[in-house]
Amino acid sequence: MKSTQDSRHLNSFDLLVLFSVFFLTALTLQSQNFHTTKADSLKLVLNETSDLSVKFNILFGGLFVELVDKDNEAALDYVTQANNVAIKLGDSLNIVRTLRGKGYVLGKLGRYKESIDIFHVAIEIARRNNLYEIEKILFNNVALTYTELANYDLALEYHFKSLSIREALGNKSEVSISKNNIGLVYYKLQNFERALEFYFQSLAIKQEIGDFYDIERT
Repeated sequence: MKSTQDSRHLNSFDLLVLFSVFFLTALTLQSQNFHTTKADSLKLVLNETSDLSVKFNILFGGLFVELVDKDNEAALDYVTQANNVAIKLGDSLNIVRTLRGKGYVLGKLGRYKESIDIFHVAIEIARRNNLYEIEKILFNNVALTYTELANYDLALEYHFKSLSIREALGNKSEVSISKNNIGLVYYKLQNFERALEFYFQSLAIKQEIGDFYDIERT
């Protein structure tokens, strides 16, 4: 009798495991199909429209955003196409935005020199059009890329350029982020006194404005 009960419990357990595996597999396939369907739907609309503004939104806001950090080779193709459309539209802001996206993906692919070159082109366009909000981000992007290359002198140069704009615009939260990034570069240079100086400045600003996001890292 005891043997029969053990067998019944084992069968019930096996069924529960099999059901759980089936359920999780179904959810995974459903999620994959959702992403595939979304990308495929965007491609269909892209092929059917001749409106450049619609094309841009699908290429950049749709396909690029959907694929970046998932399939960066494909994301690079779509952001390049989006950049070409932005050029046709003569839209300076979106030209800069797509160049920034292209530089970001190139960096993720380990193509750092190309990434830096693209960021510099974007910086020049942003500067000519007084796009300070995105220029400060581009300086930060260049600095982070130079940090990846262990070129810390240039990393500091561009972090300080970003910091200068952030201070002029008066966004204390962003100033705090910039000072934290500078502290990191000094840390990598093993200039620990300077690193602490900027980490403490970043921390003081966070405490002043009540911004506790990532404060444990600082």
